[in-house]
Amino acid sequence: MAAVPDEQSVARALIILSDGDDTSSRATFRQALDSAAKQDVTLYTINTRVERISNIPLEGDAVLRRLAEQTGGRFFSHMNAHGLATAFASIEEEMRNRFTVSYRPPDPTDDGRFHRIHITAQRSGRKFRVYARKGYYARWAPFTE
Repeated sequence: MAAVPDEQSVARALIILSDGDDTSSRATFRQALDSAAKQDVTLYTINTRVERISNIPLEGDAVLRRLAEQTGGRFFSHMNAHGLATAFASIEEEMRNRFTVSYRPPDPTDDGRFHRIHITAQRSGRKFRVYARKGYYARWAPFTE
C-alpha cells in the first residue's frame, strides 16, 4: 500500500483474519501499528477463534482490538459462518459510507512525531460513534542548507 501515490484521497483498508496470537512476527506490535499509521491504513480485524473456553478475554483479542481501534477500523470477534458474513457486510457498508475529514494544525511542525487527535460528531445534541485514527505522523523535514 505504501507504493500507491498520494495524488488523491484514497481509502487504504486492510482486513486481518487472525486469532491475534503472535507465533512468528518479524515486527513488534508497536512497529506494526506505527507502520499502519504512517501509511494511513485502516485495519479491520476479524478474530478467527470460534469459541472460548471461558469468558476471560484473551491476549489475542486485545491485540486485534487495539490494532483496529488505533487505526480507525473495527474489531469483530466470536466468528462463525454467519458472523463472518455479517462482519464483511459491515465493513463493506462502512467503506461505502466513509467521509474524509481534513485537519491542518494551527502551527504545523515537521518533526516526524505522532500527534494525537480526537474527533467527535453530534447533531441536535445526539452524539454519533466515530471510527477514526487516533492521530497522525507529521511529515519529517530535515534541516538542509
